[in-house]
Parts: sequence; C-alpha cells; structure tokens
Amino acid sequence: MAVECANLYHKAQVSLYNVLAAMRVCTYFKTIHSIRYILINFHFVLQIARKLIINTLIIPLRRNARIVVHIVNLAICNLVVRHVLPKTLAIKDGQMPQIHLQHLTKLQKNAFNGINDILDNCIQGEDGNDMNCKMCLDQYFVNSKLVCSSCKITDCLECNTNYECELCDTKNMISSILQPGSGTYKQQCLDCNKNMLGYSQFYTDCASCQLNPQNQQQTICNACLNGFIVNGACQSTCVRGIPSQSYCTNCHSSCVTCIGSSSNQCIGCKVGQYLEYQYQGVSYGTCMAKHETSKSYKLYVTSENPSDNYKPTIESDGYNNPFYTVEDAIRKALELCAPSKETCSVEINLYKGDHYILRSAKQFYMSSRLDNTHSVTNITILPLFCSQNNSNPNICVEDNEKVTIYNKFRDQLALAVGSGLTIKNIVIDWIDSIILHNGNYGCKSTFKATDQCQISDGYSFIKFDITSKTILTKPPTLRIQNCIFRNLYFDYNTFIETNSYGGYIEILDTKFERFATCGSIIRNFKQTYTPPNL
Repeated sequence: MAVECANLYHKAQVSLYNVLAAMRVCTYFKTIHSIRYILINFHFVLQIARKLIINTLIIPLRRNARIVVHIVNLAICNLVVRHVLPKTLAIKDGQMPQIHLQHLTKLQKNAFNGINDILDNCIQGEDGNDMNCKMCLDQYFVNSKLVCSSCKITDCLECNTNYECELCDTKNMISSILQPGSGTYKQQCLDCNKNMLGYSQFYTDCASCQLNPQNQQQTICNACLNGFIVNGACQSTCVRGIPSQSYCTNCHSSCVTCIGSSSNQCIGCKVGQYLEYQYQGVSYGTCMAKHETSKSYKLYVTSENPSDNYKPTIESDGYNNPFYTVEDAIRKALELCAPSKETCSVEINLYKGDHYILRSAKQFYMSSRLDNTHSVTNITILPLFCSQNNSNPNICVEDNEKVTIYNKFRDQLALAVGSGLTIKNIVIDWIDSIILHNGNYGCKSTFKATDQCQISDGYSFIKFDITSKTILTKPPTLRIQNCIFRNLYFDYNTFIETNSYGGYIEILDTKFERFATCGSIIRNFKQTYTPPNL
C-alpha cells in the first residue's frame, strides 16, 4: 500500500508509542531527500511487526486489540528506515554516507525500543482502557500521561511524581538527602551497610536499618539479609534459645502485599479494591472489588465522658449511639466509604461542649474494612447546629457558635484531605500539648547543644494525600471556614501539605492565634520538568 510521509508522521504521532522517534524519522529524511510515496507490501509489514505483536500480547495488560494498529503503524515507520530510505539516500556508487548510516541505525533502534520503554513496566491497566496504566512495576510510577516513568533513584522501589522515594529496596532506608546545587532535601535511599555502627561494619548483610539518634551520620541495623540480628549487629547463627528458622513465600494472586499465602491474609490490595478485614482487631483480610456508587452518611460525636465499660467496637455506630472521640468518627467514616468507587461524603457532627483528643491509652473503634489508597472519602467536620432540625439545646449550637477541640496529641494529630475536607465553626487548641522546658524531648536528644531544634522535615496537620492510584476524576478541595487554630508551638514543616496532584484550598474567616511554628501555613509544590531521552 502507498503511505505518504506526512500521513505516516500523523499516524505515528497519535500512537502512544515512540512518538518522538517517528517525528524524527520523517522530519530528518524530508529535509535530506524528497520522498512523496513509499510502496510497502502489507504482508511484509505484518511480518516485521509480528515479533512486537507477540511479545506485547503475552502481557495480560495488552488485551486491547487496538494495540495491534499502533504496532503496525510503528512497524511501517521502522520499515521506512530499514528498507526504503537507505536506497533513496544512497549515492551513485551504491554506498551510503557514513553519517546517514549512523543516524539510520540509531532511529531503527529507537523504533523497536519505544514500546518496551513505555508499556512493559505497567502491571495493571485502567478498567475499560488498558492503554492507561494504573500501577507500575517496581522502580516506576504512573505519571500525568497515565504511563510509567522511571523513578531514577538508585535502590528505590516506589516513588512519587516529585521523584522522591517512598519505598526502598532491601539493604536501604529512606532518608532526606540534600540535593547538590539546589539547597533542597529529597527522600532518597541510603545504603544500610555504609557507615554502620560498631561490629556491623564487618558483616555487610543488613537488610533494614535506622539512623543512629546519637549520630545522624551512622546507621543501626534492624534486620539482616542472610543471618540474624543480635544486639543491633548481624551474625551468621543465633544464640541458644532464639529460633533461627525463617523463609519467604508468595502472596496470593489477589494481594499486593500480605502476611501469608492465603487470600484472606492480604494487607494491601490492587487499584479498584479495598481490604475487608478477617475480623475486627486485625490488620489483614481479603481484597474485595469496590462496588458502591456515591454514598452519604452522618455521624455524631458527644462531648460526654464514656462509661468504664464502654466498648466502641460493639456499641457505637455513629447514628443511634454517638462516638466519644473525633478520631473514632473518622475511622468509622473511612470504613463506611471503603467499598465506594466514587466520592463518598461523611458529615461528622460534634455535640455542644468541649471535645478532647487524648494521648492516654483507651479503647478505640476498630474498623472492619480499609481503603487508604483511592482517597474517595469526603469528610465535613462541624458542630451539630440547632437549625438542622435539632431542637435539643443541650447538644446543639447556634449557627454562629463554635465547638472547641483540645488536642493533647501534639504534632502527631493529622487530617487527610482525601477527595475533600471541610472544617467549619471549629476551634482547635493545642495548649495542653506544649513541650515542657526542662528535660530532653524529641530532637533535643539527637542534636548537639549548638544546633537548633527546628528541622526541615517535620509533620503537617492537614495533608493532601491522593496518589497515582486514586480513582478521583477531579482535584480535591480543602475548605476551612470560621475556625480558630491557637497555641500551636510545634515545628510543623507546613501546616497544610499539598502535593503534585493538585487541589483547591479555601480559608474563610479563620484565625491563627499564637501560631509559632517555624514552617509555613501552606507549602506548594512546583512542577518538575523531566526532559525526554533524546
């Protein structure tokens, strides 16, 4: 069939593979030699594409038949490079100039490698459209084009779009490392077997580690790769009285991560699934497909103290029997929304009176299911207003009144935005969480007396938590209205943490009183441009 060069350029451009290589093929040769029509036998084209088609179709992701069309288009372009253009560019004595030969070789290699670079690193496609990737192999992440990009971080298994590592390979740990020339820190992988403490340096099989709190330049081993850890060091055998047998086994095919080989021993699930716990009180269970559409719920939290025999797992459902803490209500909200495949809205109404978030040991609500990947939950935290058909003045407030939450959990208290978070008419007071001036607390024990306690990688109170695995179709919104945040003396890195996936922030009629953190209120991420490999 006859293929015009301009048409070939257009077909290759709309394909999802090797667009840049195809553009360079036609652009380069149009400027050197005038080519209007190239005669190519259709059977010959399929023969050339056959290997690519077979290699691609054996991957479960490639069930979409449209891939064959794209591969054939790419094969046509490659055929131009291999068989037609060398003849048209040859000089009279039958020899091609060396510069043309080198360029053809490079273009031919790029044409065949393009598909592998983009598609073969994807292990789960989007429902109904396998051309869009939802989950990548280790060392890759799903970028904004819904294809896999390399993390480009040594020994990193999972990373985010800011090219910061979130999970390191064995023998490494995540550490904030100063980037040369930029003055910024990024999470990268630190070799556990470098700068080891004590005798561990002579047995370099440390599998996981942590920084030495007394010396941030040294690491302490937590587990060994081919041996056993005893008193913080790796050795080849265990001492008497310590079991020495351990082995690895594959997870069930329905699990992403697990604690055993059965289908009810999953602790992590695939995109489009949630975890149904085996029973309340454990952190493992069965991965179930999300099936519910948009849902909305209302939960209630009382300001009264619970009785001594109160058991939130059994007695509280958030409707007839209110929760006694905001934390339990949030756990219930996440449980209710776990099966949802669309945005799920939960309104948490706080009864009139003072509420407390305590650090002391207490019974708390244990969820029966969990989804911490897709960020479908939209939570609203507000007082129970009397204007909303509530006539009991003992538990409801007027529209202009506020309810106070006393946070005794210090900087460990954190709220996730999910698909949306609204905080309205709420006062959050950290006054009871202030660190005492005497004694060693937190970073005081890990830094020299001449160092300042404020460090750059602290916590955040509110965090945009969507990832590449989200099923949201629009950015989330954080809305803070008519609130007061007071007596905050912690070293938050930022009060509100954004991420590269975007979102909206609305702060209306809100006060920050005695707000002494060294971090910012809002930190934005700038877009990171990664040039293509030319």
